[in-house]
Order: sequence, then structure tokens, then C-alpha cells
Amino acid sequence: MFSSGFCYGLTNHIIYCIEINKQRKENKMTNNKYNGWTNYETWNCKLWLDNDEATYNRVINHIDFLLVSSDENLTKEENCDQAINSLTSFLSDMVLNEQPELEASMYSDMLNASLREINFYEIAESYLDDYTFDRKVA
Repeated sequence: MFSSGFCYGLTNHIIYCIEINKQRKENKMTNNKYNGWTNYETWNCKLWLDNDEATYNRVINHIDFLLVSSDENLTKEENCDQAINSLTSFLSDMVLNEQPELEASMYSDMLNASLREINFYEIAESYLDDYTFDRKVA
């Protein structure tokens, strides 16, 4: 039927394919960047937050509040850290509290897994960077 050389070549090809797939999986696990963001989930969350005007205004109003209520006894860096941490909690609460109630299912598990991947700290940093840049330019 097949020569032993063919089977040897086929076995080597299969081993090669397995190794390539293994490397691809490892690369995907270590390099999940998406459009400059930590991952797709973070990028997608920021996109939705920015594209809904009411939500965007809510975030900007919260930033206004944070900056107005900064502590004069803290350094600029400490106030910035406090603002980022507070905004991170605000964003996380806002997104997770608006999560729809789903019965236990494959879809609810996938939604919850995706929500856990969102880097709210990165989104908060981005908002504060944009906010301070917009204020400097204006």
C-alpha cells in the first residue's frame, strides 16, 4: 500500500504540524494585544463606552468630579493614582451592573468569561490621558 518512507514522511509532517499549532497557541496566550489594547474584550468595552453618548458623558462627569474633589494634602502623583483607581472601580461597577441577567448556560458562561478579561484600569488610564490632553488643547 504505502512505502515505509512515505509513512515516515507523513509522521514527521504530523509531528511538525502539532509543533506549529502548539507554538501558535503559546503565542496567542502570551500575545493577546488587540488594536493596542490588552485584549479584544478591553478594546470592545472602550469602544462601546465611547460610542454611547450618555455613557461617555457619565464617565466624563465622573472624571470632572474626581478632579474637583482631589485632596490638596496629596501629591500630584498620589491624586492621579487615586483618580485612576476610583475611575477603574466606577467603570467596572458601571459595566458589570448593567450586565443582563442570564440563566445558567453556555452563553452566560462565555459572557462572564469575556467580562472578566476586561482591563478596566487600562480604560481608566486612557480616559484620564484623553481628558487631560483635551483640556490642554482646549
